[in-house]
Order: sequence, then structure tokens, then C-alpha cells
Amino acid sequence: MDINARVAPLAATINTAAASDPDIDGYWRGVTESRRAGMNQMIAGLATQGQLRPGLDPQRATDIMVVLYSHETFLGLTRDAGWSVPEYKAWLYETLSRQLLEATQHTAEATEDLSYHDLLRAH
Repeated sequence: MDINARVAPLAATINTAAASDPDIDGYWRGVTESRRAGMNQMIAGLATQGQLRPGLDPQRATDIMVVLYSHETFLGLTRDAGWSVPEYKAWLYETLSRQLLEATQHTAEATEDLSYHDLLRAH
């Protein structure tokens, strides 16, 4: 997730450049498609293991993940709303867990080594 801290601030500039430069547009579309494909692979793995929330198909789950884990969402919460990156990570973890997974409870051990562990359910 730390890649969002590096790439998200550049997204608006890249989108502006892509609007007038076909090479940049093609490159950025490729990056966006690769990102979605990677998320789709993660979702497919969850679906194969029977972990997706009942009634949630993999395509819809991928759509949810792409939007919630977007540069815009990251910037909206960290830059515009003033959240810390660990606060964003904790929110994203909880939100994706609730939106995507059948089991909405996680054990404390599942996140104890993560930087945002102490922030989970703190807000």
C-alpha cells in the first residue's frame, strides 16, 4: 500500500499528460489494466477458497476493490481529510474485509505484525 503514497500524488499529472499524449495514455491504461488484473487474481483466489461474501460475484468484488484501493480514495482520505497512512491502511483493511469476505471478523493475530494493527477498530 505504500506505493499509493508514492504514485497517487502523480496520478493527476499523469492523467493530464495522457489526455494529450497517446504514448503516455497507452502506458497509463496498461498500468491501470495491470492493476485491475492483479486485484482480479487476488479476488479469484478468495473465490476459489470460498471466502467471498455470499452473493458477491468475483467481478463485482474486483470492482469494489479497485475503487476502494484507488489513488483517488487514498488522496481523498490522506491528503484532503488529513488521515495518516496507517489510519488509511486500517480503514482499507476493515472496509475491504467487510465488503468482500464472508467472515467479517478477523483475529488479532491476523494483523499483529502490520503497521496499522493498533488502529483497527479504534475509530
